[in-house]
Amino acid sequence: MTTFDEYKKRIDLSEYAQRQGWEIDRDKSTNSATVLDKKVLGETQDTIVVYKGKDHDYFYTPNHDREKGDVISFERIKNGTDWKEINDKLARYVGDVDQQRIVPQVVNTHSHNQAFQHNFKFQTITETDYLESRGISKATIYAEEFKDRIFNKEFSYKEFLERGVNQLSKLTPIPEAEKKAIQEIGLEKYYSKPFFDQLKTIQGHVKDTGQLPDNYLESLRNTYGYKAPEGATDRVIVNTSFPLRNEEHVIAAINRNSEYNRIEQSKENAVWSSRTDYDKRPVNTVVIHESPIDSLSYHQLNPPAADEKRLYIATAGNISREQPVLIEKLVKESQADKLILANDNDPGGIRQNINLAGRLNMSPESESIHAQLNVHERTDGRLLITLVHQNQQEGQQRLTQLAERFTTAINKTIPEGAEKEAKATIIQNGTRSSELEIAFTANRENLIRVEKALLQERGLTNYMQVQRPTEKDYNEDLKRATPFIVAYQEPNGRENIAGRYKKEVEAYAAVAEKAQEKPQTQVSAYMEIKTPEGAKKVELAHYDQESQKVVATPEFGKRVEEQQKQQEIQDRTQQITLASAKANTGDIKVVDGDGNTVARTEYTVEVSTNGQTKLRKESQYDQDELTREGTSGKELQTAMNKEVASATGAGKGNLDGADLKDTKQDISQEQEAKRGLSM
Repeated sequence: MTTFDEYKKRIDLSEYAQRQGWEIDRDKSTNSATVLDKKVLGETQDTIVVYKGKDHDYFYTPNHDREKGDVISFERIKNGTDWKEINDKLARYVGDVDQQRIVPQVVNTHSHNQAFQHNFKFQTITETDYLESRGISKATIYAEEFKDRIFNKEFSYKEFLERGVNQLSKLTPIPEAEKKAIQEIGLEKYYSKPFFDQLKTIQGHVKDTGQLPDNYLESLRNTYGYKAPEGATDRVIVNTSFPLRNEEHVIAAINRNSEYNRIEQSKENAVWSSRTDYDKRPVNTVVIHESPIDSLSYHQLNPPAADEKRLYIATAGNISREQPVLIEKLVKESQADKLILANDNDPGGIRQNINLAGRLNMSPESESIHAQLNVHERTDGRLLITLVHQNQQEGQQRLTQLAERFTTAINKTIPEGAEKEAKATIIQNGTRSSELEIAFTANRENLIRVEKALLQERGLTNYMQVQRPTEKDYNEDLKRATPFIVAYQEPNGRENIAGRYKKEVEAYAAVAEKAQEKPQTQVSAYMEIKTPEGAKKVELAHYDQESQKVVATPEFGKRVEEQQKQQEIQDRTQQITLASAKANTGDIKVVDGDGNTVARTEYTVEVSTNGQTKLRKESQYDQDELTREGTSGKELQTAMNKEVASATGAGKGNLDGADLKDTKQDISQEQEAKRGLSM
C-alpha cells in the first residue's frame, strides 16, 4: 500500500490542483513557482503558489500564513477531507486501487477489542426523568422496540473535574494549592455547566499562550452556579446511555443528561439501533436519525400502524466514513421495503441525507455511482461524484450528462447575480472509473435540489424517502406537541424538568404526583412562550404545601375541569363496554331448526396504546344456508346489532342480565316468522 510520503513524492501538486479546477496564472508564475487560481464565473476566489522542494512539491496561500504544506495538507486545508478520504483520493489519482467500487476500509480490529474490553457500566433503566423532560413517555421508553437499547449510567462530576484539572496540569504546571482551590470552587458552584465551560475556556487559553491567565481562579469563582447542599462532596448524576454497536459488540456509548452530551469511546463504524427480534413479523420500514432521542420522539409522534414493524437506526451525529457499510448491511438484512431518512430540518440534516443517499447501495443503479458532500466555511459545497463504467468513452458521456443535470437543477432558480452558479469540474476520467466535482453554494434550497437529484440519479426514489420534522428535529416537534412542562426546584435553586404533557389535565395531575414524591421542593407547571427577547415562562399551576393542593390559574383550572369531565364520560363508556364484554362471551350465533350455525358474530375487546377501549365486531355467514332459508346476512346483522346495542349502550339495560350466548333466544318474532329460523 502506498504511504503518504510516497504520494508526496509521486504527485505533481500543480497538475493535481489543475485536475480539481485550479487554473495557472501564467503572468504571475515563474520558473521556480507556479501561481494557480480557483475561479467561479471568471472571478478568482482563492490563490495558491506551488514550488518544488527537495523531495516533493509544496504550496502556500498568500496572506494566510497557516495555509501551507504538501499535497496532503492541500487536501486537508482546501477540500476539508479527512485522513481516510485523503488516502482513498490520492490512491485513485495515482492508480493504486481497483477501479471497481471502493469499499470503506474495515475498522481497526485492535480498537474494536479495546472498546470491547472497556467497561461501560450500563445499568437497567429506572431513572427516566431526563427522557421525560424531553417529552418522551414511559410507554415509549419501555416499548419492546427499545428494550436493552436504553440504559442508565452514573456520572460523577468530581471525577470529571479531576480529569479536567489533570488535563490542565499537563498543559502547564499548577501548584497543588491551586488544584485544591479549583476543586473547592467547583464544589461551591456545585459543578455547574457554566463552571466547566469556563474551565474549558481556560484550557483553550493555555493551549494558545502556553500559560495560565493571571485571574483564572477569580474567573472560576465568578462563574454562575448553584449553591452546593450542606455536607455535599460530589454531584452524582444518573445519565441516560445509548449503546453503539457494530456487527460484533458494543464499542461506544452516547451519555446524556440535561448538561452533558458526549460519546464514550470512538464510534467508528457503530450505530445505535432498535430491536426487531421481539416478534417474528418482518420489518416493513427502516427509519434513520442522527440521535436516538429523535428516534424515540419519532416513534411517539408517529406510532407504527398495527401491521407495521420498524427498525430505527441512529448515527450519533454526522456519519463516519465506516458507518454506511454497517447501515447498508442492517437495512438489507431487515428486508424492509421502505427506507426513511428522518434527519434534522436544517442544512446539516440535509447534508446528512445527501451523504447517506450517496453511499447506500439499495438499487442496481446505485452500484455504479457514489457521492460524498463536503462543505467548507458553511456554504462552499463540493459534491464529489465517483462513477464506475465499462470504458473511457462511456465515462466521458456519463460525466457530461451528470454535470449538465446537476448544475441545471441547482442553477434553474437562482436569480442573476444572487449567488455563485454551480460549476462542474471533471477531476478524473479513467478507463474504468471517473470523478466529477460539483461546486455550489450550499444553502438550504440548493442542498435540497442536490438531495433530490442524487436520489433520482441513483435510482432510489421508489425506495428511499426523506421526511423532515416541522421544527429543527423530531424531539423539538415532540416538545411542541407536549407544551405543558412540570418542573421542581431544589432548595439550592436548581430547576429540574420532571416531564412534558400534551393535555392540561395530565400536567395538573403530574404536579400533585411530583409534589408527593419530592416534598421538599417547589413544584409547578408552566409553558414557554417565544418572545422577541427569548423564551418566557408562563406559570399555570403550582403545588401549595400548606393546603396540600394544586393551585391553578383560572383559565388553566377551567380547562382541567373540562378535560376531567370528558375523561369521566370516556371512562364510563369504556367501563360499560368492558363490563358487557366480560358479562358475555361476545359471541352471537344464529342457528336453523336442525341446530346448524348459519351466522356468527364475534365481539372482542381491544385496548389501544393511549388506553382507549373499543369493541371489535367480526361476522361470518353460511351464504348457502341463508339462501335456502330465504334471508340475507344483512337482515341477520341488523337484528344482532340491535341486541348488542341494547346490552352495551351507555346506561341502558341490565348488563349482567344480557345473555347473548344463548343461541335459543329469539332476535325477534317478526324475523323468526319470516325466515323460519330459531335462535
